[in-house]
Amino acid sequence: MKTAGSSIKSGSPEKLSLLSRAAYGSGGAAEVVMANLVIILALPIFNLGLGIDAGLIGLALFIQKFWDAISDPLMGNISDNTRSRWGRRKPYIFFGAILTGIFCMLMWMPPTGGSDKTILIYFILTTLLFYTSYTVFFVPYNALGFEMTTNYDQRTKLMGTKVMFMNFGSLAFLSIALKLCFTLGSGDEVKGVRYVGVIYGLIIIAFGVVPSLFCRERVMTKKQKKTPLFKAVGTTLSNKPFMILCGIIFAMLCAGMIGGPLMNYMNIGYTLNNETTRIEYRQELPVLLETADKEFVSIKKNDPAYTYRNFADSKIVDSGVEFNEFTRQRGETYNVYFSYIKNKASSYMIYGMLIYGTMGIICVPGITALGVRFGKRRTLMGSIILAAVAYGMSWFYITPSLPWLHLIERAMAAPAFASVFVFTYAMTADICDVDELESGKRREGAFGAIYSLLMKVSASIAISLSALVVKWVAFDSATALQSADTILKMRLFFAFGPLALLATALFLTIKFPITRKKMEEVQALLAERKAES
Repeated sequence: MKTAGSSIKSGSPEKLSLLSRAAYGSGGAAEVVMANLVIILALPIFNLGLGIDAGLIGLALFIQKFWDAISDPLMGNISDNTRSRWGRRKPYIFFGAILTGIFCMLMWMPPTGGSDKTILIYFILTTLLFYTSYTVFFVPYNALGFEMTTNYDQRTKLMGTKVMFMNFGSLAFLSIALKLCFTLGSGDEVKGVRYVGVIYGLIIIAFGVVPSLFCRERVMTKKQKKTPLFKAVGTTLSNKPFMILCGIIFAMLCAGMIGGPLMNYMNIGYTLNNETTRIEYRQELPVLLETADKEFVSIKKNDPAYTYRNFADSKIVDSGVEFNEFTRQRGETYNVYFSYIKNKASSYMIYGMLIYGTMGIICVPGITALGVRFGKRRTLMGSIILAAVAYGMSWFYITPSLPWLHLIERAMAAPAFASVFVFTYAMTADICDVDELESGKRREGAFGAIYSLLMKVSASIAISLSALVVKWVAFDSATALQSADTILKMRLFFAFGPLALLATALFLTIKFPITRKKMEEVQALLAERKAES
């Protein structure tokens, strides 16, 4: 009989085919769109575009998490306890992807001409439906990945493939989302987002259903007794290694997601609001005013023949001050210079996400190799330190004199946060084996549910915190000209705010108890148990 010390290294010798890894990874492209589209577009569309208070948007997104706290564990329990000829994961992945795509389309079609209250209620209801469908897809999808292989290193490679698809989705789809709103809306992001919602809903469906069609569920559980919901949740939350991992995930994702929305505001108010932009603006002003004439009807003069060009020709147009004051007098937010710089900032967002996605794809094979060579925990520790350097140094390289330098943060953050997804997914799969040894049950759905909840809570807290920071720094959403105090506060928070979270993640990673040696022992004991049964 084998002992723990004589086990096969790194678990079973099984090797997943490239097709299996790619089919599972395809769902990662859908997942990254589901997880990040709201983060990218909520503030630019509903705050900068529609004028809804940023704090209310953040609060609306945070409210969704109370429902997720119920729906995610419930979905995990439903998936674990499902007994069907199609499996306990794949039916939910298939229908969850379709429903999430449909609600993505509806989410970005707020009623035109509605009051702020009406628009906010619409946003709350549609995001509630969107995130519920996301849960139906994401929890079983995570669980499927946790159970596809029991091999320690194959798990790292499987999750590495998934993260490559996630970075592909970020590069190919998310990087252009905001810019596409302006392009399809002919400069009006609120009009354009209606088309973007439809396009990205179809993308979610196309990539999301693939794992349900081409992946095989490997763990058969017909003889496993069903576990009541509250017992399943309690057992999961009492698992110490998993709770440590949850802390790592929460701290890292919050640190990584805070910067994205805030960077757009920094570009508008600080990085791109420089003399070069003003020169380009003056050169393009005749064309810009032709577009403005189509939008402009004077309330001040009550004269339809009085166009924005007439107004601009009678003012000093390079400072932007007169535009802002006139905008306030008219009670509208339309502003030529502000619209111009928002559009330019959306281009820089594309550049940043292109760099982030490209670096993410390039670095994942190296990250996976380092994980196999040095172990998941030590490689993750190095990634956290890299993320801290990227944020801390941004105080020096984010400057209006050289606006392109702010893209350094994206280049350095990509490998750091790719590591988070590669290793925390694989670590959760390892925890499922440890839990099986202790409980005698396979409960990937329960662990996947808490993982899913953490992902969404982290994202919502990050965007809510970004929204509150926008409010705290007193960013004026009706103008591109911000006060020196506003700019200073934004820079301070962006550079140093995430560092406390990263320090917490580093400490918890050091404390994570499951190593390669530990997993060899666990796999050997599980093999003995199965041989004896």
